[in-house]
Amino acid sequence: MGLTALTLGAAAITAAPEAQAARALYVSDGGATPVGTISQFAMGVPGGALSPLVPPTVETGAKPQHMTFTSDGRFAYGSAAEAGAVYAYRVGEDGGLVPLGTPSVPAGVGAHGVVASPDGRSLYVAAQEPGAVFQYDIGPDGVPTPKSPPSVPSGDGASGVAVSPDGRSVYVTNLHGASVSQYDADPVTGALTPKSPATVRMPPAPSGLAVSPDGRSLYVAALTGRLAQMTIRPDGTLRPKNPAIVRVGAGAAGVGITADGRNLYTPNGLVNTMSQFRIDRRTGKLTALRPRAVRTAGRPGGIAVAPNGRAVYASSAAESAVTWFSVGRRGHLLRGGRAPIAAGQEPHGVAITPDQGPTAALTGPRRVRHGRAVHLDASGSSDPDGTVRRYRWRFGDGHHAVTTRPTVSHRYHRPGRYTVRLTVVDDEGCSDRLIYTGQMALCNGGDQAIARHTVTVRR
Repeated sequence: MGLTALTLGAAAITAAPEAQAARALYVSDGGATPVGTISQFAMGVPGGALSPLVPPTVETGAKPQHMTFTSDGRFAYGSAAEAGAVYAYRVGEDGGLVPLGTPSVPAGVGAHGVVASPDGRSLYVAAQEPGAVFQYDIGPDGVPTPKSPPSVPSGDGASGVAVSPDGRSVYVTNLHGASVSQYDADPVTGALTPKSPATVRMPPAPSGLAVSPDGRSLYVAALTGRLAQMTIRPDGTLRPKNPAIVRVGAGAAGVGITADGRNLYTPNGLVNTMSQFRIDRRTGKLTALRPRAVRTAGRPGGIAVAPNGRAVYASSAAESAVTWFSVGRRGHLLRGGRAPIAAGQEPHGVAITPDQGPTAALTGPRRVRHGRAVHLDASGSSDPDGTVRRYRWRFGDGHHAVTTRPTVSHRYHRPGRYTVRLTVVDDEGCSDRLIYTGQMALCNGGDQAIARHTVTVRR
């Protein structure tokens, strides 16, 4: 780290005060008809405690299933199976959902999985009865309009849908067809065309699925108590890992992955447990934690992982509630005696707003004499839904530092021209890259989290 070249004030290693970031969680009440509702909660950061928003629910279509958000967190979309539609919302500053002027568009009977592409320009909905994927353009106002063609065939009982982090591939589980359909997404239009082969065999009754943040692995949960683990080739086609199948509980319906790509969880609806795994960083293969599963409330189905990786939520259809787990240091789920939180009627899908990445700002002198300290200031950095927590400095001379304060001093030992690179990290771990796990973004990070400053050191 080159500490001999750094002059850090004592304040530079003092932890910044805790902040409450704007984060919200939503639960679709999958049993409600003829009018469905979505329960909406403020979610505390960093721990993940829930409290109802005002109003605590918003209306949607009959038998709502799943939700997704554009990566920028501005718009939300929810599928409704009995209504055969997808409903569109604007996300308010407090996280509350506000229906758009065009509140819904047709999406086929049994509309189930719903995903917004990482770039926020396309929306995909898997509909079970037609066995098709409905595809839409997302306009600047958030309103979805059908692409051409408005839908493409999938398999029998199209259910879950996921998009690769690069937006180039789309995967759909076929609940009654024991397969996953795989598609190329046009890089300009987002329209889908089948890959070759068009489908890949899966264990019976595949349901939920997710993609690793590095885009190299796909995981598919099957209601028959199996979890398929697949390698995603460079062209987006799927190849089974070895082993191709790992054991989970009966009724496995969804897959949740932490933003760091280290842990995976699956709710098992028929045995009231949550399976927990470690993901190998190199191969993407799963290793069960001990215990292999933890108890949860009755008939868990939907799952959502907090962007900071410190909490996991599962819906409970039997108790019309959502269960909240903390995540321990090694990825183990810890319930801590928490009672389930009421959340609609036979809730199904669970979703959390994406964390928006921070913006770096850096000032300092342009010229300095050899041997004098250069004082750098990043106090103009900001985070739209939380606070900047860490500052990663690279001084251009091989030395670097990490601080929790925005100011730092550095001495250069040789004359020359040096470029300082600053990368900021927010209080939920979001920084300079998009983190997307197939369903939606956990971190909408990007280059705005990086700032550069050039210093000329003279004799």
